[in-house]
Parts: sequence; C-alpha cells; structure tokens
Amino acid sequence: MKKIAILALSLLILIGVFSCEKENSKLQNDAIFLKKIEGLATIPSNVKLSDKIKNIILSELDGKERGLFFIEYTKDDISYLEKYGKTIEEGHLELLDKLNINPNLPRQEVIDKIKLQEKNQTHRSSSNNTGYTYVPYYYQFDPNENPNRYYWCGHTCLKAVGSKHGKNRTLQQIHQAFWANDPLYRADRNNDGQYASSVADLKYAARGSNFPNYDYPNSSFDDLIDLAHFYQRAMDGVNYHRPMIMPSFHASNYGHFYTIVGYITRYKSNGSIDYNNSLLLLRDVLDSSGGYLYDMTATVETFFNNRNKDRVLFVRP
Repeated sequence: MKKIAILALSLLILIGVFSCEKENSKLQNDAIFLKKIEGLATIPSNVKLSDKIKNIILSELDGKERGLFFIEYTKDDISYLEKYGKTIEEGHLELLDKLNINPNLPRQEVIDKIKLQEKNQTHRSSSNNTGYTYVPYYYQFDPNENPNRYYWCGHTCLKAVGSKHGKNRTLQQIHQAFWANDPLYRADRNNDGQYASSVADLKYAARGSNFPNYDYPNSSFDDLIDLAHFYQRAMDGVNYHRPMIMPSFHASNYGHFYTIVGYITRYKSNGSIDYNNSLLLLRDVLDSSGGYLYDMTATVETFFNNRNKDRVLFVRP
C-alpha cells in the first residue's frame, strides 16, 4: 500500500513538472512572438492567441518596416482570423485554386497564365465570390530608384499599375512628372522633405500626354459614396482589370497608397454582403519582401473606415 502511495505521488510530481515545463515553454513562445511584433503591431492584452493566429499575424507582418507600418489588432480581428484566417502563403494557394491554376507551377509560369487569362477576357466574372487581377510588385524604397527613401508610395502604386497596362517608368521619372504637373508637389506639400504625392498627382501623370506621363487619357477619379459603393467599385476595378488605387491610414502611421488587386465576398445568413468578413487583397509597396500575388489583406469595412480620402483613382489606358 505504501509503495502504491509513493508511486502515485511520484506520478503527480512528474505530471506537475511536465505541466510547468509546458507552461514555461508557452510563456517563452509568447515572449518570442511579442518580441517579433514589437513596433509593428499590438494585440488585445486579454485575448489568448492560438499558434494558428500567431503564424497568420507573423506572415502578415513579414517584410514590414517598423516606424512606417503599424496595425492594432482588435478582438474582432482575432475572431475573424480564428474563423477565416490564413497565412499569406495559404491565401495564395487558395486563390490559385479558385483561378484553376496549378499552384505547383513555377511562379513566373503562374503569373504568365494569369496574364494570359486577362488578355483573353476584358472582364472576368467572379468565381466562388472571388476576384483577382495581377499587378506586379515594386518596392517604394528601391535603392536604385529612391536612394533618399522618400515617401513615394503613390509613385510606386502608379508605377505598378502603369506597368500592368504596358508602360514602364522609374520612380524618378514619375517624380519628374509630378514635379512638372503640380506646384504643391514642387513645394513639398507636407513640408517634411518627403515629396509625398496626392491622388491628383497620380491622375495628372496617368492622363498627361508628354513623357514621362503615361498618356492614359481615360484615367479618372471616383468619389466614394458609402461602404456599398466603395466595395462595388473595388470589385469592378478587379473584374475589369483596372485596379483601384486608394489612399488609406490602414496599417500606416502616416497615410499610405494601396492598390486593390482582389476580393473575397462573404454573405450574412439573410443573403446580404457581410462587409466585416469580406476581404480585400492588397498590393503594399511598403512590403520589402514583396508578395507573390498580393502582400496583405484587410476586411472591406476596416479598410473603408480607414480611408484617407473619399477620392480614388482608376488608371485606364
């Protein structure tokens, strides 16, 4: 009887040691995770994160630069990620499956197939409530084109969409176009030495006929009316391969330009669009690593609520 009691006590001690080691390991992992996101994101202090959520968040933050990029995850954000969240890599695989493209092909071959699809159809119908249009990736702090690290996110979005439509410009050439077109740009409108652009600068350069402007005369503004109108126009831009360029404060300390390259629509039980759970796929020129098909995601409602202006741009050849 005494031996059984000793064995039972030993077993309890082993279980306790194992539990302590497991808890210590979890605390260490949490500390490593918090260190990785420090300066890039905050999470609610009273919310426990699964390993799945941590991996998703780290994939979203990969390549982002401290001091410029910052996102505050809310409880609703965490709930969304638990229900629908995927790492960027997993999202790319899911998107290719919806586009009926073999994800195991070399990346350039995948991109070529997407371009061929777009060439063969001026308008892509959404598939399983998903739409996508390819926009090449460029980095706004490319040392060869922006060695002074000016805040040229608008320049870079225009460069990417202009390239999509067949005309290539360097960031320096786009800077020259903005300089020639707009006295406010020449005067450094924010007075911070960064030569940040406005939506109007992008439009002037897109429509202007003299090099280094793009001579895309059908390019135009669109003024957003409300959330429903915004999402419809964003989907139109994707489906007609004229992606929307939009200024936003989403995940940015200063305001930032994004290009909307895709969407995933989800619905409520009554059949109406669930804007809080529908997703936008974004090109983010601030991402130093450069995504494959897109760089980050945002829910439709969150992105709309963080808009910088109600005016967006469509570049149309």
